Amino acid sequence: MGNSYGYGNGNPSQKEVRELRKKLKELEQVEEKHRKLINQLKTQLEHYEYMLNRIRNYAILMLDPQGYIISCNNEVENLQGYRKDELIGKHFSLFYTDVDVDRGKPQKELQMALQKSIIEDEGWRIKKDGSRFWAKVVLSTVRDKDGYLIGFVKVVQDLTRRKKLEEELRDAKERFEGILNSVNNMIFVLDKEGKFVFYHSPENMRLYLPPGKFVNKRYSEILPPYLVEQTKIAIEDNLEGKIAEFEYSLLFNREERWFYAVMSPMMRNGEYVGSVAVIRDITGFKQNEQKLKRLVRTLKVLSQVNGILVRSKEEKKLHERVCEVIVKIGGYRAVAIRYLVRRNILRVVSSKGCGEDPRGIADFYIDKKQSHPFVYALKQGKPVILRNVQESKEFPTIRQEAKRLGYKSMGVFPLIMENKVKGIISIYSD
Repeated sequence: MGNSYGYGNGNPSQKEVRELRKKLKELEQVEEKHRKLINQLKTQLEHYEYMLNRIRNYAILMLDPQGYIISCNNEVENLQGYRKDELIGKHFSLFYTDVDVDRGKPQKELQMALQKSIIEDEGWRIKKDGSRFWAKVVLSTVRDKDGYLIGFVKVVQDLTRRKKLEEELRDAKERFEGILNSVNNMIFVLDKEGKFVFYHSPENMRLYLPPGKFVNKRYSEILPPYLVEQTKIAIEDNLEGKIAEFEYSLLFNREERWFYAVMSPMMRNGEYVGSVAVIRDITGFKQNEQKLKRLVRTLKVLSQVNGILVRSKEEKKLHERVCEVIVKIGGYRAVAIRYLVRRNILRVVSSKGCGEDPRGIADFYIDKKQSHPFVYALKQGKPVILRNVQESKEFPTIRQEAKRLGYKSMGVFPLIMENKVKGIISIYSD
């Protein structure tokens, strides 16, 4: 009968002893490997924990699949006020506001992380003392090599200062825009390369080009040649620290508008970094200035014509002299004197500056139904002044003639003798 060890005669054979010793040695080797592996893992974990605790400005937390905290780094206390031992085993929803918790935001974030592997969010979070801070949160899943969920890693960064700066910047921008909107001038900023980097235009002022066609482009690429030259000279003055001023005009839908520009240098640490151009629309001022010049010019003409009428005894010379005075002294482009013949013809008796085109000095055949400034002056006995003949809606029949002969404005004055209209003087101007 064998013993309790299973050996037949109670004593193991030498072969069995050798096999037993071999197995014991193998077990010792396996145990040694396990011990080394455990020590390596322990060392790696210590290194990992040391590395995490050396990270500043980022709180890092390990969550289980249900969202309960199983580990964290030391920065959690600096950012959120909790010690490690206070957080282990707590649900990560304690960092959220009551409103977010009621809305189920923590659980929704876990679900989204499961679907997308990693998510980012910014919002208000709560510290231990109840104060709020603006946090950027990155939540990602952790899985083993077979894809099974181990938990989540949550990284939190305090961006309260950045949030405050953004709000201050937004408030400053709103105040700045309020100031700009109260200024009835256009403002353009050019960098040191001459590119438009900023603009402001009041609602009542039209831009020469849509913003998309000039922002981030050099002034020399988009402005008319004469304005490029003026801007270049102004920038050269700015480079020397001088303020430059100049006037210029632009066409908007064939309408000329005048502007007054003041360009000032922008300096940083004594170095030129760009220019600021403040531009005012002075079209109204220019128009008044031109009206005043025309008035002075007309007074001079009338004075000269009056002297001619007093001194002249020959009608032909009188007409020629009147036309000469109007063109040369008045500075007008052309003039024609027409007398009424047989009730329906205005015959040219004298003209000046009308060019070689015979149509410019032709007789005019009157149609009383026709809408024409000549007909109006004859019928009403009143002068007709047209500032923009080529766009005239009141007298459409004269638009083509104005475009063909190239004049922009005209005046028609009735010649009244013995209380009757005997003819007209038509004056043309650019």
